[in-house]
Amino acid sequence: MSNSKYEIKENEGTLWTSGNECLGRGKIKRKGKEIHAALVKSIKPDGTAQYELMQSCGLIYFNTPEDKKGETSPDFSGKVTLDGNIRASLWENVSDKGTKYMNVKIKDAGDAEVPF
Repeated sequence: MSNSKYEIKENEGTLWTSGNECLGRGKIKRKGKEIHAALVKSIKPDGTAQYELMQSCGLIYFNTPEDKKGETSPDFSGKVTLDGNIRASLWENVSDKGTKYMNVKIKDAGDAEVPF
């Protein structure tokens, strides 16, 4: 039985922001195509470091308070390529225990305007 508080729902997710560090970012050429990538260091629950090479799927933009359409507008958003063309929206949050994280919601870019 899953704990619904931490269940990953379709087209939604969570990004944990604490303990992550970008060690480098740039381009890698593969099969004639430039791939934007970053090396990210994160700390596992047991305290050891792990490193991941991550491929960029596009740019996400910070929405200033003046640019937001309303109180529930996302803090970050943009159109990216992630298993197809999508629109991503992200909100900054802090858990009851003080851990910083981001909620993520995605929609196909061809869908009607994202309501968040």
